Amino acid sequence: MNRLLIIPDEKFEPLTLELKTRLVTIAKELRWEHLTDLLAAEGTFLLSTIHHAENSREIQIWSKSPTGFVVIWTSKGKNDVVVGTVTAELGRGLINQVFESGRPEVKEGDFLNASDWTNLEQKRGAKLCSMAAHPITIFGRCVAILSLSQFGDTRTAENADYGDAQSAGAAASLLARLIEDRLIRSCLGLAQA
Repeated sequence: MNRLLIIPDEKFEPLTLELKTRLVTIAKELRWEHLTDLLAAEGTFLLSTIHHAENSREIQIWSKSPTGFVVIWTSKGKNDVVVGTVTAELGRGLINQVFESGRPEVKEGDFLNASDWTNLEQKRGAKLCSMAAHPITIFGRCVAILSLSQFGDTRTAENADYGDAQSAGAAASLLARLIEDRLIRSCLGLAQA
């Protein structure tokens, strides 16, 4: 049985610590306007794998702005009316809860109560039945939230589909790794392949 043994070279230790410090600083200073650039075509392709083909379902990526949270990407397209105009309040609501805790959450019906903390229903012109929200965490810091939203009549809508919510969570995790990879390559001066 062959094994790979990695022996750390002390001469690279200061470079490693410097890179780690730079990456954590970048994650802290990352602004919501730049996240869509980091997603690029690969991130968009990754998000297209989540089952949301029905008109009643939509994926959003929310990022923190100085005044609240804002939708920076949606599965309806980059020119959709909600991009840059749909917001969620700081300090309350599902998006804030997931951003602050760093843990995913699924809410539906009266427990979601979306009209109290976001203008998403107003912009879409439909009632939000359920939402699964997952943190996008890079280098230990939550920088965005991926949400899978279902719109429709709350009396006739099916319960939240937890299988799709798990797929959205896996996509959020992969998206975070993609962003980390792009930032590491950028810091090391490696060209994008």
